[in-house]
Amino acid sequence: MNEKVDAVHSKIPIYGTVMTNCNIFGSPYILDLSSKYADEYLPREDQTLMLQCRDKSRKVLFHINKNNTNRLFQGWREFADDNNLKVGDLCLFEPLQKKNRVMNVHIICKT
Repeated sequence: MNEKVDAVHSKIPIYGTVMTNCNIFGSPYILDLSSKYADEYLPREDQTLMLQCRDKSRKVLFHINKNNTNRLFQGWREFADDNNLKVGDLCLFEPLQKKNRVMNVHIICKT
């Protein structure tokens, strides 16, 4: 994964995660983000993030629950479906600015 992250050449560290069943088949679809990463690079309140991938954009709700779990959910299903995400695909989330609400998402399909 480190090779893929390094290839993006981002000024802000990228968050990478491999898609699992609960990310693309759950009810609801959810994607949990590392608290350590979210605390440093994402806003510390519930809000809408704009995920950009392959000339498409999708608004996704970023939510911090009472257990301090950082989660993408409302809109995540549509993003996953739009980009035909599969179990095992690697998603690299690149914030365009620290604590900003826009992220480029780079998808590396499982081979």
